[in-house]
Amino acid sequence: MGRIGSFVRGLWRRSFASQGEEPSLPDDGDRRVEDLATILQRLVDAWVEVGRGLSVVPPPTSPAGTDAAQFEAFKSDGPANVGHAPGQYAGLYVEAISQQLLALKALLNARAITVGPWPLVRAELELAGRVSWLLEPDLGPRSGERRVARFYLESVSSLQRERFTAGKFDKAQAKKLKSERDAKIFEARSVFGVFAPDLSGMDKIETWELHGEILPGLGAGASKFVDLCLSTGAGLYDFLSDYSHPSLTAILRQTTAVDIGGITSRPWLTTLDTVEEQVRLACIISYKACHLLAGYYALDDSPLERWASSVPTAWFTDGVGAEGAS
Repeated sequence: MGRIGSFVRGLWRRSFASQGEEPSLPDDGDRRVEDLATILQRLVDAWVEVGRGLSVVPPPTSPAGTDAAQFEAFKSDGPANVGHAPGQYAGLYVEAISQQLLALKALLNARAITVGPWPLVRAELELAGRVSWLLEPDLGPRSGERRVARFYLESVSSLQRERFTAGKFDKAQAKKLKSERDAKIFEARSVFGVFAPDLSGMDKIETWELHGEILPGLGAGASKFVDLCLSTGAGLYDFLSDYSHPSLTAILRQTTAVDIGGITSRPWLTTLDTVEEQVRLACIISYKACHLLAGYYALDDSPLERWASSVPTAWFTDGVGAEGAS
């Protein structure tokens, strides 16, 4: 099929296929759910194996090495190791994606497979969006300084959001976070000169610009990841959002009317095909994000490819080819 958009349409249809069915698993349901939980764990294990390569200085010919050297040439008196910060913090996001996989595995083991998987997969896609923005390939001859600018935007915006939230219930913590935010802004100015983020409201964050880089929102970041790694993805983030946010329509589609003695109730249900598609999408997001980081550091990605060769072939025939991030 070659298009993730087709995958979204198929998932949308399968999610509604159970209307009117009894809320029960087929005879092989437990085994299939256990197999999916094992697949999730194996992908986490594969990333742990790949990630061991992060314990050494990146090769000078790797994208990480060349970016660090380019930034050093641009600002030799900059903050210590900040040229390595984009990759290091992207790595934390990749690790957070692995934690989401483990959370999804826990839901499968508990057979809590109706509503719970949707927001986990959506959160994964949001995290992957930040990875793809920080590590976007082919940023040109100034890629090192451009990535550092993106790192500062990501860091300051994170502090701004936390300060805003803390201000609602903990003034002392909000004051501390304001100091941390302002210090990070000052540091960014020491590197790049002009940086004047509009701090008047949370809706202003997506207008921030530093060294020609503009901070993308969560949706825009997710779209960047889809564009870089999943071919076309019209509707994927919106679809996951519809099923993660309060929606009467989404709830009605995931329940079925059952009449018992004249009293109607709506028990939750799902299909195993839907659960498999959720796990598949969760795994492929993680797999592709891992490849972005592995490629940036020139890591041995063979554990990821062994994992890919062990899952159903059909997982990689719908716009998410097994060649890794491209």
